[in-house]
Amino acid sequence: MMSSPVQILARNLQAIATGPSGDGANVFLLEEAEGNLLQELWVDNQPVIKTFVTSGAKENTPAVYLTNEAERYIFFLDNTNQLRCVTYDENDEEWDDAPFNDVFGGIEVYENTRLSGFSNPSGMMIVFETQPGQLATLVGRDGQWKVTGAVPAKVEPGAAHTTVDGPNKLDIFCFGHDSQILHLVQDHNSGSWDASVVENSRLEAPLARIAAFPKEDALTFDLVILLSNSQMIWIEAGGAKTDLGVVDGTKLIPPTAAECSLFLPPRYISQFANSGFVNTGYITYNNYYMGQPSQGIPAWGRF
Repeated sequence: MMSSPVQILARNLQAIATGPSGDGANVFLLEEAEGNLLQELWVDNQPVIKTFVTSGAKENTPAVYLTNEAERYIFFLDNTNQLRCVTYDENDEEWDDAPFNDVFGGIEVYENTRLSGFSNPSGMMIVFETQPGQLATLVGRDGQWKVTGAVPAKVEPGAAHTTVDGPNKLDIFCFGHDSQILHLVQDHNSGSWDASVVENSRLEAPLARIAAFPKEDALTFDLVILLSNSQMIWIEAGGAKTDLGVVDGTKLIPPTAAECSLFLPPRYISQFANSGFVNTGYITYNNYYMGQPSQGIPAWGRF
């Protein structure tokens, strides 16, 4: 059933990006059709209205949908493979080109890159590939945008990744060139990176989408993965792997007759079922990571 939390997660992972509605109670699903970006509002897990966002998008573009208290942004690739952003005008009820798009024109972007990112009081971050297999971070803060550096890992070109900013660290999960998932951690204070391989994460097909759910210790994560062959997998922090089924359209077809939601821990329901949302593998927790480091701007946000 679409009301099942795992079915909602499957539906949202199929979108190129998702964002919360203005009241935070529902969700927008973003799609690309013939170079146009369209967003569809879902209320009570039913589609309500589809509206035009912008034109000139690359076919099958990746996207990230970011919001803060006053603004909402959609980042994507245009039909010249340049990074582009549109922002919503509440007064006109239309999407306009963001004022910083001129800066993006000078940024090297790999044509098959995926995008992930987040927004919080310290600024906005977009993670993307500058060259095949090389991730980089683009940071916006106080009206300025800058590529702040390369992520120290070699990844599978064009594979999905996800980015989670926590109280004391930045976590990135990406698909390594050896077909395993890498977990990269940057300390907010020192800016140093640590890398490890997610246990039991060797996959038979590339990542199409990935969502990371932090455990109670905020150090380890459960992962829900959508592969390029439409298979959906859950990898627990300890390495246990569960086949959740195959996504057909917006519906998950489970491997057995058992209700799929039984596979998911209860905290997934409160984190995701209604206002939680996924952006090309990037997931925002409305209640989990609200606080920011008390020591000031984190390492990723320093120019």
